Amino acid sequence: MTDLGIAKSFFLGRLRSDLAFPFPELSAGDKETLNLLLDSLRKFARDKIDPKQIDKESRVPPEVIQGLAQLGILGMAVPEEYGGYGFPATSYARVIEELVAIDASVAITIAAHQSIGFKALLLFGTEEQKKKWLPDLASGKILAAYCLTEAGSGSDAQSLQTAAIHTDDGATWILNGEKIWITNGGIASAYTVFAKTEVVENGEKKKKVTCFWVPKDLGGITTGKEEDKLGLKGSSTTVVHFENVRVPKENVIGEVGKGFKIAMEVLNQGRLGLGAGSLGGCKFLLGQTALHAKTRHQFQQPIANFEMIKDKIADMTTSTFALENMVYLTSGLVDKKFPDYSIEAAMCKIYGTEILWRVCNHAIQTAGGIAYVKEYPYERMMRDARINMIFEGTNEILHLFVALNGLKEPSERLKSKAKALKNPLTAIPAAMSLATGGGKGGVKPPPVPGVLQEEAKVVADAVGELGAASRKLIMKYKKEIMEKEFMQQRISDIATDIYGILSSLSRTSRTMKEKGEKEAKREIELTQAFTKDAAERIERNLAKIDKNDDPLTSKVSDATVAAGGYGIGLY
Repeated sequence: MTDLGIAKSFFLGRLRSDLAFPFPELSAGDKETLNLLLDSLRKFARDKIDPKQIDKESRVPPEVIQGLAQLGILGMAVPEEYGGYGFPATSYARVIEELVAIDASVAITIAAHQSIGFKALLLFGTEEQKKKWLPDLASGKILAAYCLTEAGSGSDAQSLQTAAIHTDDGATWILNGEKIWITNGGIASAYTVFAKTEVVENGEKKKKVTCFWVPKDLGGITTGKEEDKLGLKGSSTTVVHFENVRVPKENVIGEVGKGFKIAMEVLNQGRLGLGAGSLGGCKFLLGQTALHAKTRHQFQQPIANFEMIKDKIADMTTSTFALENMVYLTSGLVDKKFPDYSIEAAMCKIYGTEILWRVCNHAIQTAGGIAYVKEYPYERMMRDARINMIFEGTNEILHLFVALNGLKEPSERLKSKAKALKNPLTAIPAAMSLATGGGKGGVKPPPVPGVLQEEAKVVADAVGELGAASRKLIMKYKKEIMEKEFMQQRISDIATDIYGILSSLSRTSRTMKEKGEKEAKREIELTQAFTKDAAERIERNLAKIDKNDDPLTSKVSDATVAAGGYGIGLY
């Protein structure tokens, strides 16, 4: 049990309060370093970063990237021994949050460099490789990009066509292929590239993915024109073409044929950055909305007085609060060196990107007509936000990732118990174990102050019910659960809402302990508000596990596809 993280334990009907409490805290030294960097970044941004100009010209000026490099921001994730800051994950997330509030195109350029661009090198590179390349990556001398996606390979990374073959002497790989939608593609000077290579397993030749570090100066690398995108116009996005690129064998990252695992681990880590970036966008828009609602008057009063505006602002605030808690509870797991936080990071990406989109919509609706013109930041931020639900794993794929990874452990345990039923000596205890556990009232609530007891019971009951629902789905569908995406999305959403409540309880409990209930009043109210909303969603999703309109939904969709569109015109 101890090796399972917070979210995976939910699917067993168990609550890891020991991992969620107390809420993570940066050390005094890390806080000081972070705040100094944030102060420098804000001053630099005021003087040098013009979001309107970046959006209009569809480029981040090179002097902006170099200025950020001089601040050390391109090397935040690089350990100090290789010339970087060696920031903990929490500090890194906080800077990404700040960058998105300044300009999303700048933020994605920096994040694509660090969160994914050279992350494989950082995680899986040899000591020799790190010493050779990380110092220049930290200083900004080298800018990195991550090359995985192809025309026929998006979420299905196993279907790559880019290939690398050995030369006869085995000293070099010849790399050929084309990658698309590559962030930093046109400005990077080195690429993390995933390609199919031939390996021998048990005497049989197979094609497996291998990870390569490919500096542009090796030759044979060309990039296409910059894509004319809906948003993030300042970031470079191009095709990258590799033609007979001679890659030294020393540039293989990790083991030959083990690149798929590396690709997935890099994306797992990058998703937390997307959650943090979404948080930065939410906070910025919430500030703009609050100011506008207070200063815009209609019918002799500020529009902040109207209940439908209050509803929007309350939803924006409550959702932003939950996202912040999820992001920094997860970054705390990373900083604790907990081995697996992949589900938590995926939840942060799903919830964060979808909440940012909703916050954009609320902000635009509250601002009214001014939000529709380029003079104000609303329409740019809406355009910039939309891609977040697509890249680094579409939210649809990530719902399946959360659900199937969550169901894996209860599935294995149920298989073990089913085998035990065949043994007369273990049949009775195995049958009892199979039929019990989890359910409402079966989980001990997390340790919270008295004022939050009701919310603690909500999260405990929800964990128990998710555990019971997970067993029910596995026993009913068995292997067919892989195809039941409606069900997978529901239990993914349930787990995400539970994580949002739990992280909010943890954060608010810490504030109450440190500052007292009076000082924690806003956090208490926000925790209570989020829990109420989340509990209603959880209840609806649990109910739809047993009773739903899934067959009808499929029929409606299938008929539309078969008709080639709407197909039922009235006139």
